Amino acid sequence: MRYVEVGGLRLSVIGLGTWQFGSLEWRYGSTYASDTAPEIVRRAIELGVNLIDTAEIYGFGRSERIVGEAIRGQRDGLVIATKLVPVMPLQVVVDWQVQGSLRRLGLEAIDLYQVHFPNPLASPRSTMAPLRTLLDKGLVRTSA
Repeated sequence: MRYVEVGGLRLSVIGLGTWQFGSLEWRYGSTYASDTAPEIVRRAIELGVNLIDTAEIYGFGRSERIVGEAIRGQRDGLVIATKLVPVMPLQVVVDWQVQGSLRRLGLEAIDLYQVHFPNPLASPRSTMAPLRTLLDKGLVRTSA
């Protein structure tokens, strides 16, 4: 596996996206979320993939829970990325959202916290300001 250094993070050139984890509309079967998805995460890690990307909105948080369970006990060297849905990017709301992601992932800090999509009713400055606070508190290591 090849790796690149970006913003102080060492990332595998291939990442694992988990947007379909926990989503019922894919109709992967009753054991996909409990067996197959965690096995996909573990196998990717075995193969050297260290970038795992998820989001609070994937499966309404279920994807984050699946990833959190799958990485339990093997956090070292992994870069966990998740995303904020900026419906109301006020500090109190963003704090609540990041705490939910941390809880579901079983982490003390998120390596890369991204804004999932722009909110056309909020300026980029007002969306990013709460993320700066998360960096200052050490809940997030990098944001974009």
